Amino acid sequence: MATGGCIVNLFEIRMNRIYDFVQLTRDKRCRKMKSRPSIHVLVLGDVTRSPRIKNHAKSFSEDGWRAKFSGYRGDKPVSDDGVGDDVVYSYIMEPPAYLDNYFPRMLALVIKMIFLSIWLFFHLVKNMHEDLLFVQSPPAAPTLVVVYCFALLKRCPVCIDWHNYGYTILDATSKQMSVASRVYRFMELTFASWFLNSNALVKTRHFAVSKALHLDLHDKTGIEALVVYDKPTKDFRPTAVDDAHKLFVRLSLTYPQLGGLDGAAQSTIFTEVYDESSGACRWRVDRPALVVSGCSWTPDDDFTVMVDALDIYNAAVASSPNIHFHKLVCVVTGRGPMKPHFQEVLRKKDWKHVVVLTPWLEWTDYPLLLGSADLGVSLHRSTSNLDLPMKVVDLIGAEVPVLALTYPALSELLPHGQLGYHFSTAEGLANQLIHLLMPKEDFEGVGDSPDLVRCRRNLRKLKQVSKDWHAQWMETVSPTCAELVRRDTKEKWD
Repeated sequence: MATGGCIVNLFEIRMNRIYDFVQLTRDKRCRKMKSRPSIHVLVLGDVTRSPRIKNHAKSFSEDGWRAKFSGYRGDKPVSDDGVGDDVVYSYIMEPPAYLDNYFPRMLALVIKMIFLSIWLFFHLVKNMHEDLLFVQSPPAAPTLVVVYCFALLKRCPVCIDWHNYGYTILDATSKQMSVASRVYRFMELTFASWFLNSNALVKTRHFAVSKALHLDLHDKTGIEALVVYDKPTKDFRPTAVDDAHKLFVRLSLTYPQLGGLDGAAQSTIFTEVYDESSGACRWRVDRPALVVSGCSWTPDDDFTVMVDALDIYNAAVASSPNIHFHKLVCVVTGRGPMKPHFQEVLRKKDWKHVVVLTPWLEWTDYPLLLGSADLGVSLHRSTSNLDLPMKVVDLIGAEVPVLALTYPALSELLPHGQLGYHFSTAEGLANQLIHLLMPKEDFEGVGDSPDLVRCRRNLRKLKQVSKDWHAQWMETVSPTCAELVRRDTKEKWD
């Protein structure tokens, strides 16, 4: 540890000497005279597919901060992704995609790291003029190293929001820790413990997505992180039947399986217009069950479990002609590298009682779909066993009971048997679907089983008593960041 301390001291002394020649803070004091603090939110990822850091940016804006958000552009306008209009976007260039095609995997990874390190540093030099730099980790490499070097030169404070460990994601692709994951772990945890702790020259504060991650981060690095749970935003709530009808009519244009038998807009497979004069809608008595799942289509979300469970469910319905099961429509949203493979797997299935659709939804349609569901399924297989799935958070906000692939930290978010159920195998998921969707009485409709009703009642009570994202954020992140900026400003003026 003494060696590490010497390295830290030598590096920081050298960086301070460089700072004497780099005048990056000349105009900072003028900005301190302005009443509104400013924040630069950074994620080395797609700004439209990073919900937690997006929520941070939105809350900073709503709290009166001047907010700038840096990340990859993505493939759709940010105006459609639900972030406030007051957030200013500044885009980072992604590494060229052809690197993976022309170089071996390890060499391509090294080239990407070098490219990103240089490009991110100069991006910050050009665009980061705010009071505070707020960073998501992972990705930690090369983010943390570059952010530290820049912050030391700029003499600006940093906040790091941990939602997982990046090296565990690399470990998940191999049976044992690879050279790449060992290097990543060093750049992530060892670097943070040396240079981004509470005693470092760069003033740093940390946040963590779960108590489990908070404790593990402290054990591994000595860093004290404040727990900030993901919470559903106000967009997620039960969907009114009229809004659900409009959604399914719109989606049926692309997915005719959702349309009514007559093909008219008067009905869908789930809803129908019962009063043509007013256009009033209702849920169909004979509707199938709607199960929704968000999937990243990566090894993190093992869709094989879902396919095998639906196989079992379909076979159970087919072999039980005297027992009335509800037909099941499963809508799986999201995009990822393994999606085409599983779409081909699904095309080969000859299911009579199960329909699976894999749309990519507009942001405004996603909460409406979740709020219309009878059940949600989370296939998130945590690489660290410390993070919490955002998809479950959204379903809880929509008051939809959840079936989730189990791991140790999950109970922090989803207590087994209260808001939903845990499963560990495809057979376990299938048994829960059968238990919850097989009516116990002839008059039970979809979603009327006692356990589903009880879970929905618990979800409703939880929503009434628990703080939403912004309320929690105002009690944790806002005062921490405001105090950090005040202390930094005072020291610079003194």
